[in-house]
Amino acid sequence: MTVLVVLFWMLLLLPLYPFVGYPCALFLLAWGRGARASDAVERAEKPKKVSILIAAYNEEAHIGNKLDNLLDQQMGGVQVEVLVGNDGSEDDTAGVVSRYADHGVRLVDLPRSGKAGVLNQLIRAADGDVLVFTDAENTWSPGTLAQLLAPFDDPHVGGVGARLQVYKGDRAIGLGDRLYRRYESAIKRLESRLFGAVSLDGGAYAMRRHLVDTVPLDVTDDFYISTGAVMAGMRLVFCPEAVVWDEGVDRPRQQFRRRQRVTVRGMQSLWQRRALLNPGRTGAYALALASHKLWRRLAPLMLILALVLSGVLAREGGVYAAIFVAFLVLSLVAAIANLDSSGRFPKGVYVVGYGATSALATATGVIKFLLGVRYSRWTPEQNR
Repeated sequence: MTVLVVLFWMLLLLPLYPFVGYPCALFLLAWGRGARASDAVERAEKPKKVSILIAAYNEEAHIGNKLDNLLDQQMGGVQVEVLVGNDGSEDDTAGVVSRYADHGVRLVDLPRSGKAGVLNQLIRAADGDVLVFTDAENTWSPGTLAQLLAPFDDPHVGGVGARLQVYKGDRAIGLGDRLYRRYESAIKRLESRLFGAVSLDGGAYAMRRHLVDTVPLDVTDDFYISTGAVMAGMRLVFCPEAVVWDEGVDRPRQQFRRRQRVTVRGMQSLWQRRALLNPGRTGAYALALASHKLWRRLAPLMLILALVLSGVLAREGGVYAAIFVAFLVLSLVAAIANLDSSGRFPKGVYVVGYGATSALATATGVIKFLLGVRYSRWTPEQNR
């Protein structure tokens, strides 16, 4: 029984590190370091041309507003082109995009191949020395493009990412999604200040063209593309002033499917970029990557195993019985949150529901990855 007790406490406490211990360590390191001075001695040449790339599948309802939003971005002295890859859409996405041809928008009409396949075609077709990747359904705040390009004055910066904010999320589990985005932004801000962001969010990010690799079909494209900068010895910068607004997720089944696929593809991405986990090559970044992307994904599986062991140890009573009951209560609260969409319960109920759904989906995704499951084509949730 002693072995089970030790294993239980390890499985219960180790998951706290990536969510609590790691952020606290980042905060203390950033506080002790103070403001980060630029490493650049000389200034890099400003980008002359920027290509904004959008992979679109059945986005007729969103793509017009997205293009209007992008064309409103002001960039003095920089030539901007917008390329939209139509991924074999079954609606009139291509027709909407074609109406913007006179505004410098290029339509690349393709058979259905999935987002990574479309991005690879767009990368080859783009003329810009900086490539900006964004999704079809989000909205940029004014000045976002200028904010994304400003850090490229530093020749050590290979990529710059925007801050993603959720504009829906006051009710049901969408509240958990909104709070999680804020939590993620706070961590990325600290990482960027210390040693560079671990990766950039696909909502909007910019990369020096020569750092962008061909994207494998079964990886998380934003992680794989952005970490190309770290592979080349350059830094990623998180730019909180560049704000992108997204609808977010407010349905439990939608969140479960998305998180499960993100986990499988994310684990495959880590495997493809496993060289970055070598501290001899990337220094402190390796520990940050392991903490933020690997340990965090393994943590929910540890907690599920801890729940099983707490049931076994509950026969001894005391703290183990109390922990087992606490697990059961949290599971009941999560079930209530996932069955109710009215928002009538206290907000904490829905935060627990979001966390439990995400944790279960992440654990399922890790298991699927280990069993060899891969997703080579992504169907966006709003198209389901």
